[in-house]
Amino acid sequence: MFRLFAKIRNTNLNKQGLRKYFLYAAGEIFLIVISVLIAIQLNNLNESRKDNKLTINYKNLLIADFQKDITQLKKAKVRFSRELELIKSYEERLNSPLTTFDTLLHIAKTEFNPNIPPFVRYNATTLETMKATGDIGLLNKDLLNKINELQDLQNEEQYYQEITLQSHANLLEAYLLHYPIHAGLIKQGVLFEQSWEKVDFIDLSLRFNALLTIKMAALENALVYYSKIEVKTELLIDHLQ
Repeated sequence: MFRLFAKIRNTNLNKQGLRKYFLYAAGEIFLIVISVLIAIQLNNLNESRKDNKLTINYKNLLIADFQKDITQLKKAKVRFSRELELIKSYEERLNSPLTTFDTLLHIAKTEFNPNIPPFVRYNATTLETMKATGDIGLLNKDLLNKINELQDLQNEEQYYQEITLQSHANLLEAYLLHYPIHAGLIKQGVLFEQSWEKVDFIDLSLRFNALLTIKMAALENALVYYSKIEVKTELLIDHLQ
């Protein structure tokens, strides 16, 4: 096509004068402009297809991450509920009118595990990758808002759990300096028994109560947050599909 216009241009320039040359030159320029516009449109279309494909891929990865979170949350809720039921059984026994120091001693010495189960660690690999590469902009505003709301709730839960864990760690450290636990390294035998021979029951009662209370608070707090986060995560998965 361009060769044809060039041939016509040369012929008209030689035979028919400058006026017709300009007409054909204008046609040639018009053709070039149209060709460039078509090329740009095709390039934009290809880029759009690439972005759509990348967005779909990211959404699938996000769904996979969120589904893993839900699995973790469900397991944690079962584990934490079981621990909470056990603590409430201690609470009931220790508050009974028939309770003696022997009851407290038996629970503290042979039953109670002061450790808090591991908290959920959320899968954020895909989101971190999208933020680092700038691909987070591929998601629409409504979806981004929902993701941010979920992350805000997760961060809030983790913040409170960190505070609780620190308080728990301080109480546990002080407790272990006075009273060994059956879940520790020395959990039976002569050394273990001798450690419990001369117990200050008032001190044990106060320290045990503080440790039991902080563990109960951590479990109850986690269960409340995990239920909220699970619901938000499930709604977000539905939005992504």
